[in-house]
Amino acid sequence: MKLGKAHIPRSRQLPRSGTMAFATTLLDDFEDKLCNVCFEEARNPRQLSCSHRYCRDCLVQMIRDCGSGRAFKCPICQQKVHIPRLGVDAFAVDDPDLPDVSEEQPGSPAKTKKPAVLSPITCQQCTGSSCQRCSMRNSDVLSEAASAAKPNDIFLTDEEEICIDIEGVSSREWHIRGIACTRSGVIVVTGSTGDHRAHITVTNWGGEHVHQTTVQTTASRLVVASFYCVRFKHSKIATVVDPDEVGLFDVDTLRYYQRRLRDDLKIWPAGLGLRSITVDEDHDQLIIGCNKGRSLYVVDESLILRNTIKLPSIVKWPFDLCYTNGSIVICDREGQRACAIDMEGNLLYEFTKPESYRIQEPASVCVDKNGFIYILWKESWYKEEKDCVIAQYSRDGRQLLLKRKLHSDAGRMTTADFVADSVGTMEKLLVATWSTGRMYIYGLYDPDEV
Repeated sequence: MKLGKAHIPRSRQLPRSGTMAFATTLLDDFEDKLCNVCFEEARNPRQLSCSHRYCRDCLVQMIRDCGSGRAFKCPICQQKVHIPRLGVDAFAVDDPDLPDVSEEQPGSPAKTKKPAVLSPITCQQCTGSSCQRCSMRNSDVLSEAASAAKPNDIFLTDEEEICIDIEGVSSREWHIRGIACTRSGVIVVTGSTGDHRAHITVTNWGGEHVHQTTVQTTASRLVVASFYCVRFKHSKIATVVDPDEVGLFDVDTLRYYQRRLRDDLKIWPAGLGLRSITVDEDHDQLIIGCNKGRSLYVVDESLILRNTIKLPSIVKWPFDLCYTNGSIVICDREGQRACAIDMEGNLLYEFTKPESYRIQEPASVCVDKNGFIYILWKESWYKEEKDCVIAQYSRDGRQLLLKRKLHSDAGRMTTADFVADSVGTMEKLLVATWSTGRMYIYGLYDPDEV
């Protein structure tokens, strides 16, 4: 990024008349509002620890260009700046027009004005994170939210921290149907290659190609293979492939083993296809859903069918599954609902949909290490431009806590631990797109640790 002398737009240049002191005052005032990247008046400005200021969008682009996701150098002074857990929005808000809320009463000694810092409080009206400016307008609402916040609350960043094109997927226009991350931090995406074959792609946090293999499936040549995955044990990824194959991929050895689930069943209904998978880590077993039928299939680590779970009558299509705390969260695409059942198949509760008449279908679900539940809700799958949001729910699933708007192509998501040298392990939410081969990374943070 090449930096030069700040250019003052013609419309902002000073008149030739007037005293030098007046001109100097105006120039200093203008430079105080200048972004040191685009050399325009800073929009939504942020100030780094080195005191240099940038537009928020310019700062986001700088972080994306550096590619490390951990730290970057200030273009002006080259000082190393660590990215906070909250991301860009955790940098100080450097807005000269923002009143100092800690200002003393008239007649009191003057204090040095400190830049306002983004507050990790969630507004109860819009369910979004609220900044200092909003807190002044809605102090009564936010004070209630602050007092109700629990020490273990986990918040989701307002926007993605970074968007990555996954090498070997986006360039080939392959689809992504599953995303998982091993405990060692290796990311795996699975999906179709556009024909009856499927792919397993291993990548890193920068989207760089590590390993890729294609898998021959038993799907009809007229059907695009659907390939879903989930983390299983330390270095293994469990997969299901439409119509009837379940497999294990070892990230360390790069070996893939698969078998046909229909071999364990007397009857395999016509049109039945495996479409979702989750891990019951309490019992080291996999739980598999399909597009038809009234049951979930439970298989052991040898991929042998052990038992089935009969679904409640309201569930039509378990499009995605997630095991958490002895229950199974189900994204029912056809039934346009998300619900939870126990291991006997009894209905426990349904999740509240985000308040939007367009949002209809749950597409993906995952749980963070603190037990909070995240569901990706979409508009009808048959529309090209779809509204799409992530909704965060309480640990018991009965309360919708917040929501974030997503790219319309978002399809599957998972949580993963990112190891940063400066702050240790940080949990992230990874969202993979269906057809564009991209991965959006969101921050998950505890406000007490920011």
